[in-house]
Amino acid sequence: ELGKDFTINNIHITTAGTLFDYKSGTLNLKNIKVNLIGEHQAYNAAVAIQSFELFTAEKNIILQESHIRKALCEINWQGRMQIIHKEPTVIVDGAHNLEGISVLKKNVSKLFPTNRIITVLAILRDKNLESIIKDVCDFSDYIFITKNKSARAAELDEQVEFLKKNKAQYTAVEDVKTACEKALKYAKTKDIVLITGSLYTISEILNEGRFKVK
Repeated sequence: ELGKDFTINNIHITTAGTLFDYKSGTLNLKNIKVNLIGEHQAYNAAVAIQSFELFTAEKNIILQESHIRKALCEINWQGRMQIIHKEPTVIVDGAHNLEGISVLKKNVSKLFPTNRIITVLAILRDKNLESIIKDVCDFSDYIFITKNKSARAAELDEQVEFLKKNKAQYTAVEDVKTACEKALKYAKTKDIVLITGSLYTISEILNEGRFKVK
């Protein structure tokens, strides 16, 4: 149980990952780094370390700190605050519900408090569109609203309705590829281009190869 069997402290997030201290009954690890961005990733990593401690103890395996540090720096989890380009910084994040967008909002605000945020957004229609779009409007300076290829994708006019309600600055674009191209042309070197709203949305960037950032 976190706070009882193990604790974490001194969480610090950067664009290269997340740093934290971990302590349990048998381990005291300072300045652990996980190559995932976000305060919540420190908690996830701490649970993984504690689970590994219990596993190695049960199997009588000698636990080596160097192995823990190496493993946490080699995690490959695409689409979670993943930086795919710099100048401008382009980030893909598969946040697709209110909880995920709230975490994204927190991370973006901490990492880029003074940068202009340009968001490419496409959400599924069975999500809480109003609340998600309100949160996105809170941290975005400009939004390219679009529609992904999922059969469950929200229509442009559905999403635009809530952008107007929040008095957002936006451009409506028919597809994700074109929206990303327009966002990059619009962005200046120090801006942040954030692509989010659905795993389907970011898959069109990461998996299908339809749009490659160079």
